Amino acid sequence: MRLRVVNSQDIIKTNEDNGFVFHPNTNPKVKELLSEYANSDTCMRLFYGDQKSGTDWLVQKGTIGYIQAKTGSDPSLFLSEDKKQRNGFMISTEKIVRITVDCIDVYRHKDYNIPLMRIEPAKESIKVLGYRSSVFAQVSMGTWRNIGDELNDAMAFKLIQFLQGIINN
Repeated sequence: MRLRVVNSQDIIKTNEDNGFVFHPNTNPKVKELLSEYANSDTCMRLFYGDQKSGTDWLVQKGTIGYIQAKTGSDPSLFLSEDKKQRNGFMISTEKIVRITVDCIDVYRHKDYNIPLMRIEPAKESIKVLGYRSSVFAQVSMGTWRNIGDELNDAMAFKLIQFLQGIINN
């Protein structure tokens, strides 16, 4: 995943009622949902991906939590793993392709898709670390990338279910 630095001139203020700052390419439904759930008791899951194709990037970290509001000159939103935390992960609002609450879609990019995934035996260099199964995702026709190593096939299958949004842990 490539991230770029966003300059203040690239950001516009929207949602005048709440005054949050969003990237100009943020989908209006995403703005609405993030504003609605800000500082609520609802745990959400954010899926990041390519806005043109709708392809999920299979991000594993910093995607589940509570939407919190940062105040100040540029009020913005962040994702905290605990609703009592006052810090957390920045939200790249313009890269959100799916949002779930309790594994149920509340937003999905019109062309949302998830790469094919498969489980293979771990390579010998990984087996010495105790891992027996590797999860691969198809990044292009004929090209597969290792996205995780697990202790066994059951845990690898659970990782695939997590990435698909079927489970949240």
